[in-house]
Amino acid sequence: MHQEPGLAKPDSQRDPRIDFLDPSRPEASDMQRIQAHGATNPSTTDKYERYWNVFRHYCEANSWDPYVFSIELATLFAAFMSKRVNQKTAAPIASIDCYFSALNRYYLIRHDTQPWSHGRMAELKTAFKRAQTQKAGEMHLPNAGLRIAVPPAIVQNILDDASTARGQAMSPRSSRLDHSDSDLRLAWYAVFLLQLLFLFRADTIAGVVDAANQITISAGRLTFEVRRLKRGGANISPFTRSIPIPTNSSHPRARAATIIATALKLKTAQGQPLLGPALWGSTPSKVSDKISIAMETHLIKPCATGCTQPSGIPPESFISSHSWRKAGASAIATFADFLKLRRWGMWKSITAPILYIDDRYSVDPMMTALFDWIDQPVGLADIPERHQYTDSQCVDDGIDQQEIKKANKSDHISHALQRGH
Repeated sequence: MHQEPGLAKPDSQRDPRIDFLDPSRPEASDMQRIQAHGATNPSTTDKYERYWNVFRHYCEANSWDPYVFSIELATLFAAFMSKRVNQKTAAPIASIDCYFSALNRYYLIRHDTQPWSHGRMAELKTAFKRAQTQKAGEMHLPNAGLRIAVPPAIVQNILDDASTARGQAMSPRSSRLDHSDSDLRLAWYAVFLLQLLFLFRADTIAGVVDAANQITISAGRLTFEVRRLKRGGANISPFTRSIPIPTNSSHPRARAATIIATALKLKTAQGQPLLGPALWGSTPSKVSDKISIAMETHLIKPCATGCTQPSGIPPESFISSHSWRKAGASAIATFADFLKLRRWGMWKSITAPILYIDDRYSVDPMMTALFDWIDQPVGLADIPERHQYTDSQCVDDGIDQQEIKKANKSDHISHALQRGH
């Protein structure tokens, strides 16, 4: 029988008469609703199943029992996985953490143990990340270990260039495709600044479906209605985050608010707000890639020919969508209380923000000004746990989808045979 980690019990407590995953059962929809509130998110459960199948097929190919743990097996599997590449970037996968989390889940179901963490396993995960980062650097390919926070110079370039873009934007266009580069550039600048100011992930930006009502500027405040935190967590109760806008129009945060306000007025030829799905598409899982591509188009390439100042990105490093969250965290950490950073970043774990802080991030007056409000007792209301980012390191690594499909197909065939089909 197919194993479901989400709410499953160890095998010894399973009822072989019950097909737990039959979608045709009358209880199926309600069971999915219950699972959505379980300890493991359904989308994570699906991912764990894919990762388990990769491990299981590796063990079977070597005639090993996947349920017998040893440090030797863990090390060999890590070496095996080190050759895999991310389909999107063609770079070596950055981490083995999610695979080990998946294996822990399956061992917990079968043996009520979690041997794939702590101690020597923690050392192995760290060694894997360092080795993969080194490999990616030698191959001149992106890797999460090489991703850095957006340098202050790039943020300054956005603020400086936006005035030119505003002057060219908002003119009538005959079609959506006729929008000038300045229109698109200004809209993307607004997205970048929203991510930076609010420390948002791309998943939260993907939750913007009605920008006019979700992003507002009034009474001296910039307010964002959050409808989405992470993939698999789209059905949260909406809540707002708000920051004050200085009255001094030359203040960096006031300049950022002006850029966002202008972008909110941009429309497509069909009358849709450009700042929204018209800009980044209707598929939430692809918004991160769209933002990263826009960063390359509107920030990196222009600086290759001329900016107000160099980008500040070392040759062996790169920036992508998640770099805005790292930049905000790193900037705030240069002057503000750590607990305030955690609350503003909506991190569930007290240790998670540490992963985002770059100790080498420059103390820049402009970046400090963007977040100087954080020491004020406004806008930092406690956020319920359901409205916090878990910031799991478990992300899709672009593993060969054909192998996943092959593994799942064999499971479905076996499952069908067990049911007598």
